[in-house]
Amino acid sequence: MIYDHIDHADQYNLASVDLQKGFKYLRETDFASLEPGTYEVDGKNIFAIVVEYETGDDASKRFEAHEKYLDIQYVVSGEERCYVDQTANFEIEEDQRPDKDMIFLQDRKADSVLLTPGMFAVLLPQDGHKPGCVGTSAGKVKKVVLKMALS
Repeated sequence: MIYDHIDHADQYNLASVDLQKGFKYLRETDFASLEPGTYEVDGKNIFAIVVEYETGDDASKRFEAHEKYLDIQYVVSGEERCYVDQTANFEIEEDQRPDKDMIFLQDRKADSVLLTPGMFAVLLPQDGHKPGCVGTSAGKVKKVVLKMALS
């Protein structure tokens, strides 16, 4: 997992051309005026899912992981806590592959990061994550989940 502020995103551009495209999209798009939905960035290779929701108690959320796409989860407004741990430390609870790029993992204690406006987390296949949890207080979040194909 990479956890940082969008102002520092250029530091990660050496990692891949797709990350460069993704961070450029996050920096240059006015998400405040964009409605929730799915938006094509680079065909099926990179697409954005804009969501709005109320954060929930961590017990009401599920750990998940993906194999075909990495996530860049970017908070536009509000805040949320995202729990993260290596997938090797989990048992699979529900496997929705190959129909969907989704594996739900059994709940466990894990470290967390607080995502506030402008913060992002790059989540790779080895990063089991439970987003959407209450941060310092419950509230509404607008977030972009940028999905990037992993070859």
